[in-house]
Amino acid sequence: MQHRLGVRVGAVVLGFAGLLGVGSAVASAETAETGIQASPFSGTFYVYEHDDFKGGSGSFRGSDRTLTNDSWENGPAGRIMNDNISSMRNQTDRDIFLWEHAGFGGDHYLAKKHSEDKDLTHNSNNPPNFDNRASSIQFR
Repeated sequence: MQHRLGVRVGAVVLGFAGLLGVGSAVASAETAETGIQASPFSGTFYVYEHDDFKGGSGSFRGSDRTLTNDSWENGPAGRIMNDNISSMRNQTDRDIFLWEHAGFGGDHYLAKKHSEDKDLTHNSNNPPNFDNRASSIQFR
């Protein structure tokens, strides 16, 4: 009787471990396909289509190498985020860089942790005008 119970417990443990392996493989495939890297830190980075946090919005919890496949979560259907971000809220414990080009290239805008900018057109510590220029987002 004890031998059967041990075999059953072992089978359950192996089955559970197999499920964990499949889940991490799926997550890895999703990361490779989308270019989005999950962040181990808390908080969310929000971007908005228009000044003053208006229009379509998007949220990120990790880096995204290209915004060309990202649509606004609300707002006009099919409207792509790439080169269309006008304001942001950084509610994370990380500094976040908005990059001019996909793959984290070109000029960049630094969104310091726990900050917001209602108009990316006028900046003092960043490029003078980063309105509608972001093509990738990098958490650091």
